[in-house]
This record gives sequence, C-alpha cells and structure tokens, in this order.
Amino acid sequence: MAPKVVDKLAKRREIALACYDLAHTGIKNITVAEVARTAGIGKGTVYEYFENKDDIIFEIINIHIEEYHIEFLESIKNVTCTREKVFHFFKFVTDNSEENLQHLNGFKKYISVVLP
Repeated sequence: MAPKVVDKLAKRREIALACYDLAHTGIKNITVAEVARTAGIGKGTVYEYFENKDDIIFEIINIHIEEYHIEFLESIKNVTCTREKVFHFFKFVTDNSEENLQHLNGFKKYISVVLP
C-alpha cells in the first residue's frame, strides 16, 4: 500500500482556518499548544506546517485578504465606473460591520506584535 500523500498547502490552510477565531482573542495570548488543540492535531504537526505562531497568524490574515479579494472581484464584475470600483476596493476600510471591525482590529494587533 502506497503512503498517503498530503497536500501540504491544503493542510496548512485547513489548520489556519480551524484557528481563524483564535486570531480575534488576542494574538499575544495564542500558543502553539492552543493552535494544535483547536485544529485537533499534535503540537509537532503544527511545526510541520508553520515556523511559529506569527506564521500561523500571517496565514490567517492571508486567508482573510484572499476572501476579501474574491468578494471584491465579484462586487465589481458588472461595474464600469472607476469611481465606484475604487469605492468597492476601499469598502473594507469604510465598512463598520462587526465582522470587518474584528478583522481590522486583528490586523492592528498583529502589526503591533510583529513591528514593535
């Protein structure tokens, strides 16, 4: 029987998605052990896919940016006016929804931790 082939990028994303909500609980307080427990994997497995805690948080932020990009492209699909496209582009800055504010606060916390 051939060994199971793991798609490393898909597994990395899967782990990050499992920990998506952890990024909003306070980045400084997140531990690799907590990430492993939340993702349902061993602590050593976390290190197979991520260098450290910052790498995990950065992947979560990347996923959010990818999701926003997909949403943005969908929102401008039928828009012909450049002004309206720019408005849609900056929607994440002007959107005061709880979810968006949570993401923006998460970005601020991340930046404050990695760029003291």
